[in-house]
Amino acid sequence: MTLTSKENSSFKILIVENEGTRLRRIRDILVDIFENKNVYIRRVGNALHGEIIIKKENGFDLLITDECIPKEGDGIMLASVAKKMYPSMSVIMLTGVSQVNSTENIDIVIKKSEDFSSLIGAIKHLLKLK
Repeated sequence: MTLTSKENSSFKILIVENEGTRLRRIRDILVDIFENKNVYIRRVGNALHGEIIIKKENGFDLLITDECIPKEGDGIMLASVAKKMYPSMSVIMLTGVSQVNSTENIDIVIKKSEDFSSLIGAIKHLLKLK
């Protein structure tokens, strides 16, 4: 799958995850889901950079973010900022703990695991894919 330019894309997705291996795995899953579709996928490693990208690129259809991102903010703060700027943006929060402190600006919370089926189902549900 070739990632398209943001101008020609059907969906724009931003992934904010500080763990490089997990970030690549999530991207691979998205590539499989969106095979033969026009999708723009952007990935960054921290919340501050994520906020800058959201502002610069006029929002995304879906934000997938880690709850705990060392340095420069966290996923909860990023979700709050993103929803204030773009209320229709869907947010999936990935967490390594059993309970997230605040879910006010989060559509779906998913506990991190090696099984990505929950993440795949959430992405398809939020973007209304079959």
